[in-house]
Amino acid sequence: MQGYQVLGFDFPQHGERVYETDFIMPDQCVREPESMYEYAKGHAQAVSLFGCSIGAYIFQVMAQRETLNRCGGCYGEILI
Repeated sequence: MQGYQVLGFDFPQHGERVYETDFIMPDQCVREPESMYEYAKGHAQAVSLFGCSIGAYIFQVMAQRETLNRCGGCYGEILI
């Protein structure tokens, strides 16, 4: 594929961060993707979010907190 830029990360205690020992509640996990979303909005014309499992849940939490811009009948462009 051409023309796509991807920004990815692991939540605490997941993926390459599995060895982090602090217990993190889901509402605390929202901070990192919120920061990444704000960064991406400043560097791209459109931002789409994709999450599986806990990632999808965190994006729903972000939507409820109105972190994501509303567009049409959705929040931002959430791909779940």
